[in-house]
Amino acid sequence: MRTNVIKFKQQDDSIIQKILRDKNLYKCQSILPLVSFDEEYVILEEKLFDGFKIAPKWQLENKFWKLDEMWYNWYIKSNDSWPAELFDRRTMKPYDTPYGMVELHMPWSLFRVSNQLIELFQNIPRCSLHDFLEDYSRGSMHRFSSVFNGVPSEWPISLDVAVDNKTKISFFTPKKITELLKSDALGYTNYFNKDRTLSDCMADIEIRQKKATMTTFHRAMEKLCVDSYNRPWNSSVENQFSDTLMLNGVDDLDVKLQIYDSKHIPSAYDGKSYYRNSEGYTPGTLGRSCMRSEEDQRKVAFYAKLGDNLKILVLEHKDGSVVGRALIWQNCYNRRRKDSFQVMDRVYTTENRYEVLFHYYAKTNNIIRKKLNSYTNNTLVQPNGKGGVGACLIQMPDKIKDQFNSDGDNRLLWPWLDTFKFYDEKANALVTHKQLGGEYFMQNVSGRYSRLGSNEDRSIELISIMQAKNLEVYQ
Repeated sequence: MRTNVIKFKQQDDSIIQKILRDKNLYKCQSILPLVSFDEEYVILEEKLFDGFKIAPKWQLENKFWKLDEMWYNWYIKSNDSWPAELFDRRTMKPYDTPYGMVELHMPWSLFRVSNQLIELFQNIPRCSLHDFLEDYSRGSMHRFSSVFNGVPSEWPISLDVAVDNKTKISFFTPKKITELLKSDALGYTNYFNKDRTLSDCMADIEIRQKKATMTTFHRAMEKLCVDSYNRPWNSSVENQFSDTLMLNGVDDLDVKLQIYDSKHIPSAYDGKSYYRNSEGYTPGTLGRSCMRSEEDQRKVAFYAKLGDNLKILVLEHKDGSVVGRALIWQNCYNRRRKDSFQVMDRVYTTENRYEVLFHYYAKTNNIIRKKLNSYTNNTLVQPNGKGGVGACLIQMPDKIKDQFNSDGDNRLLWPWLDTFKFYDEKANALVTHKQLGGEYFMQNVSGRYSRLGSNEDRSIELISIMQAKNLEVYQ
């Protein structure tokens, strides 16, 4: 590597003065005794690529090894080469420092998390991820130095809520900013207003719409941080941040939640009513749901027989197609609660990210829901997602018991039941856990059921619980 010193015009404000003036960088001041108090920059001509790297002269004086690793990574790795035609090494004339170059060498001026994003996340219980984002916004990397990955050229900086999709994050990377700055310096483009700081320009809506990367919060964290299991916060914390973004941008999703009575359930289950993507199929758990075919309509007709005991919450696309659905069981009980309550069943959607809209609906409408979106795990939790509820029951209309053992055309076909999946004939009730009662297991795609074996004591106890809730048990 050859070094060529090129004179640059004196800066209005010394890079050293900027370091000293920044009160947020007190932890970085260990580098100050190592740097020379001059305004001279140098060109590093490297054989590996066509062009040059610009660096403060003090970096070359065998001192880089004394800098901490975070600074070294940023200075050495994050800045791409600049085109050779920007500088004429045969002359001694002073050059203007290319716009934005000094700010690229002071990363704390670019590490920006917008106020809008910070305020949005204040609705989440305080955790270490808040501290990380606030430190990052100030350009302070030391408290969480072990969290950053080793590819600073791809770190997301200037994070903000995406302009065109408020459920996502937009940002730039140092590599992208360098490309834009080089293009401007060569006169090809005019992305930046040279009368403003680089960080201010990066906040402009126009350039963010055209050049910023837009992605999910999870993906932004992947580009910035080490593997998730080495971060000082768990995945559930990141999920809360992503969920907050989803709720923030719900108006941009072209979807809306609608609640319907039980008569509408067969229509909401019909695969013909499902949303289809550009490839012509329904993705996600909704597209794989087992009760979506035309022949399944005879089974899901069971739901329409339940009257006021059941409703369905449907997430509809603007074209009227079904994007997601969840049964809302009414008039549910457990051992402890005196009054009835509602239970949200398993959520089926075209994309997992839509689940948060159903959970938010449950929270705001005081509806108990499943802890895990699964047909195997039956744990129910409070509307806020915390605190177990225990086994629950729901009484069936009398006609369900009358038809249960019918044959021929009157035979009752059952749909696959995800949550209230045990039927107790004596109590004429569906329950979530067989310990509460229920000798029949109602998870079968054929419309039938499996017999688990009679347990007279459990049935008697279940009937006793129902009577204690002032429910009249049909004999």
